[in-house]
Amino acid sequence: KVRNGTIDIQKIKDEKTQKQVEEYQENWEKYLAHKDEADNLRQKKKQSRRDKIELDITELQAFNDSLESENNLLSENAELLKERGQFDLSGNYKQQIGNNQKQVGNIEEQNKNLEKLKKTVAEGSEAWNGYESRIQSNNESMNDLKDSTLELTEAIYNLPIDKRDSRLEEYDSKDELLNAKSENALSAGEKNQYSDEIIENIKLRHPVHEDAVNNTKSTVLSNIPETEGGNDVYDKIQSYVNNGQLIENELIDKVLGSPDLYYACKAYNEALLDKMLYDETAKADIQSQLSSQRDNIESSANEQLESISTDETKLQADISKSEAAGLSQSKAQYTEQIRLSKEREKALQDEHNELENWLNDMMAAGEIIEGDEQYEKTQNDLKNIEADLINCTADEIKFNSAIKEMDLSRLEKLVSLLDVAKNRLAGLASLAESHGHNASDDLLLKQIEASFTETKTYKDMMEESLKQLRNPVNLSQWGISEDLMEDLIT
Repeated sequence: KVRNGTIDIQKIKDEKTQKQVEEYQENWEKYLAHKDEADNLRQKKKQSRRDKIELDITELQAFNDSLESENNLLSENAELLKERGQFDLSGNYKQQIGNNQKQVGNIEEQNKNLEKLKKTVAEGSEAWNGYESRIQSNNESMNDLKDSTLELTEAIYNLPIDKRDSRLEEYDSKDELLNAKSENALSAGEKNQYSDEIIENIKLRHPVHEDAVNNTKSTVLSNIPETEGGNDVYDKIQSYVNNGQLIENELIDKVLGSPDLYYACKAYNEALLDKMLYDETAKADIQSQLSSQRDNIESSANEQLESISTDETKLQADISKSEAAGLSQSKAQYTEQIRLSKEREKALQDEHNELENWLNDMMAAGEIIEGDEQYEKTQNDLKNIEADLINCTADEIKFNSAIKEMDLSRLEKLVSLLDVAKNRLAGLASLAESHGHNASDDLLLKQIEASFTETKTYKDMMEESLKQLRNPVNLSQWGISEDLMEDLIT
């Protein structure tokens, strides 16, 4: 009752007992006063300890913030160097990994301190839950840092691939520019020159892939640990790499616990697989360029041939109109057909020469081998052109023969006309004699002019015909000598 304050000392009748109770109450009150003071002291000490721990946590967090800022700068610097084509970034990435590991260590120390703080408060209290929440947040940060470390480790072993991709992008950009120039080029020769440069770029990609494979191969071998008595997994990985073969994925998974070796194997497989794909596509890409070059030569020739065909079509339409009107094809039309045929022949011969020279150049460069697909296609095209050339020659012979036949026919008509004139003159002479006139030249001429006005037409035609018969150009075309023609005229 004294402790809980429910006793009434005045009601105690025994003086001695009353005095003892009073003394006890006084001592109890002193005890309570000292106890409160001790409790306050203990609380102050606890708070002081908490403040000290919180200060340590704050200092660790400040250190981590500094490490994170440093990593951000390192990461930005790495990206800038990549853009400049510099890939000696292993030291940069390792420094970031070291900073990550320091941050993880600091966070672990923070969590230890937070666990101490949890013990200073009642479990389940608001303060206790706050400390627990901070520990969980720190655990998530540690997981992020560990993931970042793995990514940086992978990035180290992917550096040869990054360097390869950067160089390949340069060739891709060059090819885009060359393709644009080729589209704007006018001649087949100019187009094929750009195509030759693209083929060269395709070939230059080979050593780039080869370097990536060799560099990733060396990192795999350098990360295989030496073990006493050997290790079946390591031995198999080494065998695959030394033989230039892809490492089985199941085998790579078995070294997942060794991040350096794991990511080195992954990078090696990627580099080797890309090179194998390149080796296949490069052949097809080169063949595609060669087909385009052959097509460029044919397209250029076809433009000329199509223009000639258009002129031939127009000429044939004129000939058809003449025939529909009952007229025979004229010598001028045959001559035009010969001219167009010769133009076609020249265009075909130019195409044949260019295609044949191109084939010889490609075979000398080793791009085309006798018997391969490109060789057979080109030979077939050359044979088709040769057949067209023969057709041109045949057409020219046919047209020239037609002209000769036309000239011979005209000659026959002229001879027939001369016979008619001769008979008519003979008849006129007989007629003159029957009327008692001498058939003198003057008299005969008068009789002709008086009786047959059409004789002048015959005379003009004869004179014109004689000019044509004696024309050296005609004689050359007919293959007749001047002496022989004079005999024919006589």
